[in-house]
Amino acid sequence: MPNRLVAATSLYLRQHAGQPLDWWPWCEEALALAREQDRPILLSVGYAACHWCHVMARESFADPAIGALIDAHYVAIKVDRDQRPDIDRTYQLAHQALQRRGGGWPLTAFLDPVDLLPFFIGTYFPPERSHGLPAFREVLAGLARWYRERPDERAEQARTLGPFLQHHGLAEPERGALGEGPLAEAGQRWLRAADPEHGGARGAPKFPRCGELALCIDSADPAARAHARLSLSAMAAGGLQDQVGGGFFRYCVDEAWQLPHFEKMLVDNAQLLPLYAARAAEGDDEARRAATGIASWLLAEMPRAEGGYASALDADSGGREGGYYLWQQDAFRAALPPGEHDWLSRHLGMDGPPGAGPADWHLRVAVPLDEIAAETGQPVGALRERRKALLQGLKLARARRAPPERDDACLALGNGLLLSGLSRAARRLARADWADAAVRLASDLQRLLWRDEGLLSAAPGAGPGQPGFLDDHAALLVGLLDLLECRFDCEWVDWAEKIAQQMMERFEDPDFGGFWFTAHDAEALPRREKPFLCEATPSGNGLAAQGLLRLGALLAEPRYLRSAERALRAGWPLLRQQAEGAPAMLIALRELCRPTPLLIARLGEISEHERWNEVLGVAEGCGLHVLRVASEASLLPEALEDKRWLRGGRVYWCEGTRCLPRFDSPVALQARLASLG
Repeated sequence: MPNRLVAATSLYLRQHAGQPLDWWPWCEEALALAREQDRPILLSVGYAACHWCHVMARESFADPAIGALIDAHYVAIKVDRDQRPDIDRTYQLAHQALQRRGGGWPLTAFLDPVDLLPFFIGTYFPPERSHGLPAFREVLAGLARWYRERPDERAEQARTLGPFLQHHGLAEPERGALGEGPLAEAGQRWLRAADPEHGGARGAPKFPRCGELALCIDSADPAARAHARLSLSAMAAGGLQDQVGGGFFRYCVDEAWQLPHFEKMLVDNAQLLPLYAARAAEGDDEARRAATGIASWLLAEMPRAEGGYASALDADSGGREGGYYLWQQDAFRAALPPGEHDWLSRHLGMDGPPGAGPADWHLRVAVPLDEIAAETGQPVGALRERRKALLQGLKLARARRAPPERDDACLALGNGLLLSGLSRAARRLARADWADAAVRLASDLQRLLWRDEGLLSAAPGAGPGQPGFLDDHAALLVGLLDLLECRFDCEWVDWAEKIAQQMMERFEDPDFGGFWFTAHDAEALPRREKPFLCEATPSGNGLAAQGLLRLGALLAEPRYLRSAERALRAGWPLLRQQAEGAPAMLIALRELCRPTPLLIARLGEISEHERWNEVLGVAEGCGLHVLRVASEASLLPEALEDKRWLRGGRVYWCEGTRCLPRFDSPVALQARLASLG
């Protein structure tokens, strides 16, 4: 009989609705029940695309005996980390404190019902002892007994853990001058940790570190730029990229990027898209293929019927991890026309030993096309076109398999990052179709997530929806600013202002600067965090500072600039110690110390756009912000209204809080750009 999760809006929670135990969602009713009955809380946190979450669900939560044991001694609460990242982040830090190592998913925590502090915490537990892990049934029985018999030990641990969670990562803000020292220190540390053969960081597992790569691409240091190029090239050639269907997986389990963990996440692909577009704009054909593959996969497979984009594809399919993506020799050969097997098999590594099981291959670029061309005497361009057609055949054959399940949640954070990624990639590669998709996405998000002048964290189901967190506001703010450079519209300026205002009113620390992850009126948890470090997504404070610096420069509004600087001052102690872990904050710091020039082009008829397009494209290629504002645009903010149109077109150049003389000739602007090198 289904439990109370059957009506949840979260796919992850609904996946547990048929299990033989009395699951609760996180709610006051469940917490009150635990307090009234003096029963500890079993908190299980995961997400729909998590492979090991599925494993623990099959092995333990589907077992009636384990379900009975849980129901007898605990109030069991299931949480989707994408819906309640505040809960997840609190107990991930608790895991780090209690276990002296990082956590992960599934996260399994045992909480005191009064103060909600964990007295024991772990991740995956097997049903029987294995791999040095205790059996889950033994953990459940032993902790239930310990909870009853050792209240003094529980209280003593809470006296230590509670203050740690409350104060971790918080320090007095910097009062002196801010400089670019942390940028240089982070770059040196990244290079010391870099894998000189495979790119990325040395060792395994290997994750795409998008913030690090973004800064290295733009670095003045040739070694940093080489590190970014090698990393992006190796990721695209390896198993991290879906060579058949496009898009990238979450991470690889080996140091050579060969075998991935097969979940596909919106947030990863949203961040990788503009990085590959930037490399493609420099003439890298394989980077162009990667960027096009990401965008094609996103636009084909991830849009929701209601609007916005789904959050993830499951790692599991056909009853196993990666089942949708792996190939056997017979199936691979049967999907190809006669005469094409041998060279494509060599190109994609099918002629070597299986790397994903006794008879399973995961496709990767084992031999580059230029080597195949040299061996066969065929032009690389012709091979590239044949590969494209053959991969389409493989894709059609693969489509007949059981597909991975899609988590249809429309999350503000992931969609905000995608709005940014689509807009930046469209601008770099002159893709009008991607720009159109970005405009549609912004309209969808405004319709789905903006309610009563407030932002929701996810598109709501039957209920009112969860109010947005800091990261949601900050990612959408940056996304809208990137969209303005792709397709200017006063509507997006107005919405960006409203989001910035909400962020400052609801999340900013007025005493010490910076932004809390949760709003001032949010549910109280054992920890209230100010996120400065980046994880799989950029940190909320880093994105907030970036967005406010750009919005303040665009609108000539000092209060946005001051708020961004306060955030950087609040995060400065961490930047001095751990700058390599905070690339989003470093991007904001660079913008504070060396404001990126903002070019406002007032253009009229098509001939004016044609007259200025080439030099404005050069400016964009140099990393400058460019807004193309139509001559007839009305209802402009005051700072833009002052930038008047002149027949023939006119471009205004602003840097931080100062403006340079305007340009009435593309030649003059070209000369200015040339002077910058």
